[in-house]
Amino acid sequence: PSCPKMARRLARLCNVRRRMFSTINPKLAIEKGWGHEHKVIFKPSDAILYSLGIGAQPKDPREIKFVYERDPDFTVFPTFPCIWSFYGTLLERVVYDDSMPIAEVRKPYDAKIPGFPPLEAFKFLDAERYIEIHKPLSSKGDTVSVQTRHVNVLNKRLGSLVETETLVKEILPNENEENDSSVIARILTSCFIKGLTGFESVGKPTGILGVKVPTPDRQPDKEITQATLSVQPALYRQGSRDFNPLHIDPSIAQEAGLSEPIMHGLCTMGFAARHCLLAYPDLAIEKIKSMRVRFAAPVLPGETLKTKIWRDDDKRSLQFVVENESGTVVVNNAYIMLQ
Repeated sequence: PSCPKMARRLARLCNVRRRMFSTINPKLAIEKGWGHEHKVIFKPSDAILYSLGIGAQPKDPREIKFVYERDPDFTVFPTFPCIWSFYGTLLERVVYDDSMPIAEVRKPYDAKIPGFPPLEAFKFLDAERYIEIHKPLSSKGDTVSVQTRHVNVLNKRLGSLVETETLVKEILPNENEENDSSVIARILTSCFIKGLTGFESVGKPTGILGVKVPTPDRQPDKEITQATLSVQPALYRQGSRDFNPLHIDPSIAQEAGLSEPIMHGLCTMGFAARHCLLAYPDLAIEKIKSMRVRFAAPVLPGETLKTKIWRDDDKRSLQFVVENESGTVVVNNAYIMLQ
């Protein structure tokens, strides 16, 4: 600038920015590779609570198998493994540690991920999720292995986009045995962190997250509408063990710039998956190969969701969008691939 005073002011701002983000080096997180192996126990009751949390209806004969352990076809809902996709990420402690004091949630905390500074939990926004299902979980409950790695960190103008890959595996008798057949699910997660910027993007795109999926240029083949409950997030957090206070604490929601606590993105994803199954009763859940969603807008508890679904001609995939009662699209770039 021609004005020396303005030049000095810009220089000071740049120095502040440089000091603020001098600890950001996401290349370290990517170079670390696979993180700590978590061994997670789940019981049939956890799967049932999860299904109730995503709106499953016990009186619906098509859904009783997800909420009643004595039903002859009792089954763990296919998106259930997504609840473990925060292990090994920047949000791990906020999501899974229900003993974390709310005072610690309010201030920057150290997530112990190499290359990232302490961050405030309410600056995280769940952006996308993809799950690739290799085999169903045992309806009797089990102990599974969960590991996550950072694969791509993108510097954006208003923040950063952090992409992770999570593998959920069976625990084999020989823990040192390498066997791809032990994989139960592969999950890709994209999370936006507001304000975390000023670094060089690093990593490789997944080729799945961030890819636009155009909506078919015709009326949807099916539509399913369902009202959520005012207690939906409170119910979902018990089945998913996702204790992020953003979804239940009004003061934390307000600090995040929201009018009130919002529903979990993964809860909305579960509603959409259920709606697709309800729309096509001939669709066996074991035929679901993968599912992907982008969370386009938050959902408030008690809002009504409408899932618009298109089935392709060869019946190998479903595309869908989810709208709230005012017509705002809350989920897009979404599909289910079939076997």
